Amino acid sequence: RLYKHFDRERSKKYFFIVTFRRSDSFHNENNTMKQITCMLLFLGCTLLAFSEGINFEKGTFKEALAKAKKENKMLYIDVYTTWCGPCKIFAKKFFNNNEIGSYFNQHFICFSLDAEKGEGLEIAKTYKVSGYPTNLFIHPDESLVYTFSGCPESNEELLQKGEIARAEFDDPMKLSTYESQFASNNYNEQFLRNYLEKLNRRNENIFGCQYSCFGF
Repeated sequence: RLYKHFDRERSKKYFFIVTFRRSDSFHNENNTMKQITCMLLFLGCTLLAFSEGINFEKGTFKEALAKAKKENKMLYIDVYTTWCGPCKIFAKKFFNNNEIGSYFNQHFICFSLDAEKGEGLEIAKTYKVSGYPTNLFIHPDESLVYTFSGCPESNEELLQKGEIARAEFDDPMKLSTYESQFASNNYNEQFLRNYLEKLNRRNENIFGCQYSCFGF
């Protein structure tokens, strides 16, 4: 009888231990699943943060320009108006595009302004903006590197515009310098090649876009 009692107690003890261990194992597995879920959510949010399109600066033109100077990048400015249809198409088509955002965030400091409000009035006047949307690529010294108006038809076309701007930025000679040197007949074959390449790039400014609004 004592043996049976002991065996019964041992069985209870064994059952308690097994139950406890299984319960503890389930608790650990549950915590692990929660940790994995949290990690996946964190990674998803991180990827979303880095693939949400163009990051436009929130401050003033001078603040954006100062950041461009600090990072030795061009300042890209989207100049728009509230009544401009192509401006809305341009923004909807490209500003939240991952491919465009990745490229522009890497190579430019990006800024957007209304040409008819606040500091946009003076900036539009300074850079002779007459159509919308106008895209300005500004050197950190505030000189205009490259500009085009209208809405490109594809990612490839807009990325090509960015490449043109970067090539202009890397060219140590301004167009006016090429023109002066060419007029003085002081040039060689390499100069002519570079000059022609620059003219071809800048011709994109005239013929490259299909849609734009013009203000008078």
